[in-house]
Amino acid sequence: MMRYSLSPEKASKISAYIGFALKSRAVVIGVDYIRAAKGIELILADESLSPNSLKRLRRAAEAAGTECVTIPVAEVFPISSVKALGIRNVELAKAIINTIESK
Repeated sequence: MMRYSLSPEKASKISAYIGFALKSRAVVIGVDYIRAAKGIELILADESLSPNSLKRLRRAAEAAGTECVTIPVAEVFPISSVKALGIRNVELAKAIINTIESK
């Protein structure tokens, strides 16, 4: 699991992509729901999650054959109590990863 910090520009772009995913109902919110969901393409975990929750998300990512990245979720998602997001749309997941990894 990679940890990333986000510039304001990257946070804004990722927030827009998550907004698109929300509108298309391609977001799963919460550790337990992500673990139970099918078709997750990307898992975004907050840095403040407990080690046990992070371990469960890593296992879920491995089982789904997808990537789990740690970012400050509060900077990209409007609800501050959300600590984990699963993205189901493959194109939005790729766009988020490309934004996170871009320089």
